Amino acid sequence: MNMRQVFSRLPEEAKARLGGQPLWRSWSGLAGGGLRDGAIGSDHVKESRKGLAAPVQDILAFIVRCFGPRPFPEEKLIQQYAAAAGRSACESRMACDELRRAGILFTVRKSWGDCLHFLPVDAYSAWNRELAPAAPRPHSESAGIRVDSPYRPRLSLQLLGMMAELAKQGIPVTAKGIIAKKAVAAASSRLLFTEEELALFRSADSAAGRYAVSFTAGLDAAIRAGLLKLGESGASWGEPELAEWLALPDGLRECRLLDWAEERFAAYDERFASSASLLRGLCAGSWYSRHELEKWVQAAGAGGGDVLTGWLGLMEAFGWLQTGRSAEGLEVIRWMMYPLAEGLPDPEPAAGSVLLLTGGELAVPHDTDYRSRWEIELMADLEREGPMTIYRYSQATISRAADNGRTSGQLIGLLTRASGGPLPEHAAQLLGEWGRAAGRVRFADVTIMSCSDEPAADRAEADPAVARLLIRRLGKRDFLIERSSIALLRKHLSAAGLEPSRRVEGESLCLYPLSPSWAEDAMQGTCLPLEETAAETAVFPNHREPAGLLQHPCPLYLYTLETVPADTEKRLPGIADIPAAWLQAMRDYHPSTRKEMLKHAIELGVPVKLDREGKVVDFIPRRLEEEGGNWFVAGQLSGQAESSLRLSPDMWRGMQLMIPPGLPAK
Repeated sequence: MNMRQVFSRLPEEAKARLGGQPLWRSWSGLAGGGLRDGAIGSDHVKESRKGLAAPVQDILAFIVRCFGPRPFPEEKLIQQYAAAAGRSACESRMACDELRRAGILFTVRKSWGDCLHFLPVDAYSAWNRELAPAAPRPHSESAGIRVDSPYRPRLSLQLLGMMAELAKQGIPVTAKGIIAKKAVAAASSRLLFTEEELALFRSADSAAGRYAVSFTAGLDAAIRAGLLKLGESGASWGEPELAEWLALPDGLRECRLLDWAEERFAAYDERFASSASLLRGLCAGSWYSRHELEKWVQAAGAGGGDVLTGWLGLMEAFGWLQTGRSAEGLEVIRWMMYPLAEGLPDPEPAAGSVLLLTGGELAVPHDTDYRSRWEIELMADLEREGPMTIYRYSQATISRAADNGRTSGQLIGLLTRASGGPLPEHAAQLLGEWGRAAGRVRFADVTIMSCSDEPAADRAEADPAVARLLIRRLGKRDFLIERSSIALLRKHLSAAGLEPSRRVEGESLCLYPLSPSWAEDAMQGTCLPLEETAAETAVFPNHREPAGLLQHPCPLYLYTLETVPADTEKRLPGIADIPAAWLQAMRDYHPSTRKEMLKHAIELGVPVKLDREGKVVDFIPRRLEEEGGNWFVAGQLSGQAESSLRLSPDMWRGMQLMIPPGLPAK
């Protein structure tokens, strides 16, 4: 779940309370906008870090390093952090609450009551870059670098081609809600990343059985962006979203797709999450030493060379990254896009001008406006793809455009604008001629109405109300009719005494359920099995955000988002049962009282002060142990990682329960 999704689920009262926090006020001021704008910018993260107390920064760094954007139960964090940092459970819970009040850490509650904390994916990415060591410098010698990467269109161009092929096919969907194979094959041919390049990532496993993994990934990107809506009942375009997507500046469109890739392939896989976010902090267009990058991501706690290779390979497959070698043989890589939206330059109008070549060919540069390219995909067929993509228009492709509502005048106007000047005379004449010829012969979608015998057909034809809806009689018993007339014909035939069947032959309908006694004689297979229909429906849950096709290992959007805790919500259950004397000063107690105090300290998760031979130490008790009729307490010194002590009651004199600052004492 990202910040936008989190804020869409918060109640207004929680948003207002969050906006009142000093940390968020500074973010909002820097952002010049709302809370969501300031949550993920690197400058805003730096500013927010200054407002966090040192213990809160420490636990945030631990969460980023050990959990990343993956959800985790609070007790698991406390167990791991307590041992690693030497902090009490109470201090750890307080730090978590501070992060929640600051709008950094969020919580969902499952239906059975368990809670999970998590960092939103985009916020995690920004915090990981902030807390990591400084990135290596770009390679000093950019001259003489040999590019090894083959050309691949950037992912947005691959998706545009995929969607154009689906649109030309009409997105035919089977009764099971699956896109027809012919359309899948045409659309898949435009995606140039392979199943092998996706096989490393766990989210790719969820695609098995419906489509090829690469096509599933392409569909997922389109669905998540709202461009395509796909379900059992059919498919449709998100027309406002598609219009906005085509009009976006190229850099911003690519950044949004990189957000998608990071969330779907890296964020919930601990092997890739850190590397993916760190690499986004590199400068666009600058070459970096592959060896230096490996050392950097490993120093930040990310995966090793194989993990980095897998992620770099995916970025290369999406057309966003190039690999090469320097003159000295050093492996180098560079971004071919701006990996962070905050680094984007001011958008400029698309500069690419379409060239009209002989033989009906169109040469389309990579920086052509996507709105023009979308229409060119309809009016012409792809010949070859590259930095300069070649299309060819023909009478068949112009007819296809006409079938989709485009006139020859509109197509000529499109090419005039896209090429930056008037069309050659022969091209304009040809487009006009083909446009006028398109659609003069059409096929109509008709239905046959079949009567049981000739007298019934004669009777139907003799009824005036029925006869005007019949197109033509075919032989003795059948008539051609328009499919849209079926409902009205049923009404008139029924009035004429010819009660029609309620089924249309060829339609796959679920029959009326049979009782068990008739099951052996019934025809089987008309309806889908219950398990299959349930599996189909599960892919498209009724959910405010498009769920996509790549499944989450932990779908947080299915759970209830907990509100941000108020400042007064301090967690110290059982404090009322503690004698005031135990909290006020250090005293010497009987061993039985010492044991009772330690029991309460363990339950509350608070440290105790111990006087050991005149030296006062802060001790975090973890458990009480019995051995040979004696008891001991095991724990560690506060603030000392991995320290371990086992004390008997005669190893200290005075003691006092410690209430961490900010919690109410008696």
